[in-house]
Amino acid sequence: MKWSRISFRHRMLIIMTVTGLVQLLMLALAGFAYVKHAQEEEMGLKAQGVASFLAGSDVVVELIENGVEANLKPDFVG
Repeated sequence: MKWSRISFRHRMLIIMTVTGLVQLLMLALAGFAYVKHAQEEEMGLKAQGVASFLAGSDVVVELIENGVEANLKPDFVG
């Protein structure tokens, strides 16, 4: 099948179909990238919340200031 044998109407239909498929592929890729970015941002915010909570905890601050080994029970120290 030669391109010159296809009528102008059919050529335009083929071009529009291929263009539409390319646009759909680009839109799908952009959607997946957005969802991935949103999930990573959500996980980062959760980790930041946990870190903030631990940083404000008196027990954690005491462990860091005095050293972990000083606050362990004797059963756990090797």
